[in-house]
Amino acid sequence: MISIYKRKVSDESIKRIYRPEEGVWVVAIEPTEVEVEKLAEDWEVDDGHLRDAIDPYEVPRMEIEESGTYIFTRVPIQEGKTIYTVPILLLLFKKGLMTISVEPLSFIDKLIKKDHDLYTEDHITLFLKVLGESISAYNALLTTIRKKVRLISSDLENISNTEITQFIYFENILNDFLSALLPTQAIIATIASGKIITLSEEEKEEAEDLSLSYGQVVEATKSTLKTIVNTREAASTIMTNNLNKVIKRLTSLTIVLTIPTMIASFFGMNVQVPLADHPLGFFFIAAITILLAGGLLYIFNKKDWF
Repeated sequence: MISIYKRKVSDESIKRIYRPEEGVWVVAIEPTEVEVEKLAEDWEVDDGHLRDAIDPYEVPRMEIEESGTYIFTRVPIQEGKTIYTVPILLLLFKKGLMTISVEPLSFIDKLIKKDHDLYTEDHITLFLKVLGESISAYNALLTTIRKKVRLISSDLENISNTEITQFIYFENILNDFLSALLPTQAIIATIASGKIITLSEEEKEEAEDLSLSYGQVVEATKSTLKTIVNTREAASTIMTNNLNKVIKRLTSLTIVLTIPTMIASFFGMNVQVPLADHPLGFFFIAAITILLAGGLLYIFNKKDWF
């Protein structure tokens, strides 16, 4: 679906138009091959880069062409309990801004419907607003993940296999976040330098603030990843230690039970053995067995093997 929005400073609200004009925001969501060709033809932009935008595996990067500056990044989406990132193309061209995404993005709808300071004529500010909203989406999901990680980490001794699996899932998500955030931060820093696009002082400050926001989210993501890794290692150490204790306890018990078993085996042979004819022989053997087993129990207990 392709929508074209326009709002000048003199307009009270943003409006949708249906023909190519100057100072517009072109929003393409899940465009078909035919729609991609139409976009390239109507707005005189590179159709190859537009096709790259609908590749679900596209990575963040920036391409500078005569037709405009093509900035690819990835933004987060949550569907139920599943969190993942999808590609989005932000194209700064002579007639305004174009965004192409393979899935509907809630923050774009939010910008269109609720941002009263949104003017499509100021396409650089609009571009920065879109990226700012994507950072907010990262922050919201990152906060959710951090809360779940803290909740699981609060009871390490009783951590389950399901929770360990969830940790691994969170690690994959956060690594996906980093693979999108780090190159995008570098792109924003390049734009903020003014070497690629001419910026006003206000736009330069906004770009620098946005670059800083990306940096903060990157650090928060790395911190959460480190917490997950440390928690998994701590849980693994605790489980290994508990297993060692159980093995030590069972080994000690086996040794203790081996003593009466060996004595009973010796005195149960069909040969002449000491105390065979003594009337209290059984009690002597039982007493010796109990003393030996009890002595081993005492020694093992002193060594904290039980």
